[in-house]
Formats: sequence, structure tokens, C-alpha cells
Amino acid sequence: MGAYMERSFSLAGYRSATLSFWYVIPSIDTGYDFFRVWIDNTLVFQRSSVVATWTQATIDLTPYVGGTHTVEFDFVSDSTLVAEGAYVDDILVTATQPDLTKGTDNLSSLTPHPGDTVTASLTIQNPSCGSASAGAFHVGFYWSASPAFNVLPFYETAVTGCPANGTVSVNQNITIDLSTAPGTYYLGYKIDDESEVAECNENNNGIYYWTVTVPATLADLVPQSISVSPNPATGGSVIVSYTVANQGGTAAPASHSKVQIKNSSNVLLTQQTFSTAGIPANSSTNESRSMSLTGASAGTYYAYVIVDNNGEVTQSNTSNDLSSGTAFTVQTQSGLVINPIFDSSITSDPQAATIEATINSAIAVYESNFSDLVTVTITFRKMANGLGASTRYYQTVLYSDYRAALVSHATTADDAAALAHLPAGSANPVNNNQNVNLELPLARALGFSAAPPARPARRHH
Repeated sequence: MGAYMERSFSLAGYRSATLSFWYVIPSIDTGYDFFRVWIDNTLVFQRSSVVATWTQATIDLTPYVGGTHTVEFDFVSDSTLVAEGAYVDDILVTATQPDLTKGTDNLSSLTPHPGDTVTASLTIQNPSCGSASAGAFHVGFYWSASPAFNVLPFYETAVTGCPANGTVSVNQNITIDLSTAPGTYYLGYKIDDESEVAECNENNNGIYYWTVTVPATLADLVPQSISVSPNPATGGSVIVSYTVANQGGTAAPASHSKVQIKNSSNVLLTQQTFSTAGIPANSSTNESRSMSLTGASAGTYYAYVIVDNNGEVTQSNTSNDLSSGTAFTVQTQSGLVINPIFDSSITSDPQAATIEATINSAIAVYESNFSDLVTVTITFRKMANGLGASTRYYQTVLYSDYRAALVSHATTADDAAALAHLPAGSANPVNNNQNVNLELPLARALGFSAAPPARPARRHH
């Protein structure tokens, strides 16, 4: 014969569970009668001997969490002997859940700039509601202009779990978007953001947050687009053109930029420092600077640009103030070389690049038509009004010496034709004076020593 009682129960959403009950067996046919407990169709408890006093039994139901099950108590007996059997009381199924919540938190910076990376360090604790561990879950991170956080999470950090009455640490790097405008923001996090863990308290997961102030990005000057023109001859000069860009979020005040020329062994040939106007945020200015190559021999050279050379701008990054070298070739002088020097009245003009390029184009025409090894330095500046004017120096030599020098330097048919109309003798054919005034470049081309003059210069219009 047999008797039983059963009941279904749910362990869905729980991490651990136990079945406890009290029982007594005053008399039993040992080995033939049995008091048993079943979970579904699995035998979890059995007795076949006398238990004279009330005794508590506890059975671990953790293997059964997550679903619905049936517990059954039964007693079976054969018909040989009659005994009192078993009594059971205080049957109790107890299930426990974890309770994930904030322990400690820290943000590495509360005033990051756009582009900065901050680290959110969290300690998540699980005091649980009866010694239940938590399985895998996610921590969601939120960025909002309001502490109401009416936004979706921008990142989910996976966590493998948290032991009962224990803690787990989370460290997450977060980069502030470069497009973030200055202002006040809220960086928040929510534990078990995807509701993967059933908890005895679902109201203490967050969103917890920090108040973050994003300041305006500092100025950041960078030299860009360095070019050199033309490839000069020894003793000549070059124009170094470049852009000074401010890629920061704050305007840069007026500063100074340095241009350096170095040879292939990184030995400095020359350098000059120039004024650079203030540059608005996320803007740039173009500059062109004339650099004399006096003392340079033929070979490869490099132009470098250093922005904010005097440290006048508060920048977010100074490691990018120096450009890489831009290579150019200095050739052996084969004829006339004109070195232009551009006055600040030109270099500060909004059309400086066009003005300088036009002058350099005209210089190239002259240099291509004269083979005499003469180097000329000309300073160019703007006039306030009127037509163009030039100022140059001259020195006096004997007419007879001048004609003799022309004869010795004659190499073309044009030279011969000109000399045929220039009479020999001691007096010049213009005013019969024995002297002539030669401008310094012509004097040097004809082999005269062209020392600086002691008399004032003439002005020609």
C-alpha cells in the first residue's frame, strides 16, 4: 500500500533554493517500508528506519532553480507487518536572490576636454537576500545634458558575475567626443542595465552619475603645408610658404613663428623669427617668408617651421609645434642670382603670397637671361602712393676702364654691336667726362670691386 502528497512550485528567477521539513517515524518495517521525497521524478530523500523524535531535514534545490517543479512526499509499505509509519510537518521551500547595487565609484577627471579619455572605476556589491550569487550582467553607461537621462546607453560593459555577499570591480575607459561643446554634462551608469539578473531589490541599480564640466578646448597651433620655392643657386634665397593652423577651440593671440634652414647633416644654416597674427579657433593663416642662403653650398637642405616659438599662446598640445623638414636643392650658381627681401609692408598684406609670387616670377625672367655670376639683394616694400620707385647704390670708375672691362667680358654678337658704337678714349661720349657711375651689380659683373659707397644713393623713377 502507499500514500502521497505533492505540490508544484516555481524557482524562476532565483539563484539558489532549499527544501526543509520536520519528520518523525515512530515505527516502521525496516527494509520493507519507506518514507520518500521526490522532486519531479528524482528521489532526493529516503528513510526506512525508526526516527523516534522530530527531526529537521534540509535538501538543496539549487540544481532546480530557473523553472517550475513538483515536490512529492510518499510512504510505501508491504502488507506483512503493520507499523505506525511517518509524520511530516513545517514543509518549506526557501529561494534566494542576489541584490546588485553600488559600492564605490570614482571618475578620473570631472573636467575633461573634448578628446580626453577618462576612467570610470566602480565597485559593485551583492549583499543579496539570502546568500545568492549573481550571474553575468552588463553595466550601461549614459551621457546626457540632463540628470534625467532621457537617452539610451552609449556603451555596455560586460561583467562575468558577482559572488554572494561579495563585490566585483569594473574599470571602463570613456573618450569624450571631439565635437562636445563646452558645458555641464552628466555621465551615469546603471547596474544590470539589460535586466539579466533577477534580484530581490530591482530599485537600487541606478542610474548613478557624476557631474562633468567640459571646458573650452585650448588653442593648438600646428604648422602645415610647408613648401619651398624655387630651387635656388648658391648664394641665392628661397621663399618658405606655410600655413599656421589653430585646430583648438580657443582663439590664439598674436605670436611668433620661426623658420629654420638646415643641411642634410641637420646643421643649422640660417633661421629667422617672424610675427604671426592672432588666429581664431578652428581657423588658419598663410605665411610666406624669404630666407637668404648666404654661405650655402650646393646640396640638399631642409626647411622647418616652429609655431609659437616664443611661448606666447596657451596651448593644449605643444608637441606638434615643430614641422617635419621639407627638402629642397641648392644648385651651383650658373648666372645672375637675385635675392628678394620682402619688407613687412608686403608680408603683412592679405595678398602677400600673390605679391611675392609675382615678384619671384619677374626675378626668374631676369636670372634666365644673364649668365654673369653676380648675386644681387633687393629689398621690396609697398609704397603709400604714386608710381613705383627704386633706390640703389653706385660707384665711380674711369670710362676707359669701364670700356676695357666691357671688351674683356664681351661674348655675344649683341656685345660686339654695342662696343662698335662705344668710342675708345678717355672721355665718355655722353658728357665727355673721364668718369662713369656704375651701379654695384653691374660693377661686380665687370670685375670691379664693388664696396659699399660713401655717397648717398640716387633715386630713380
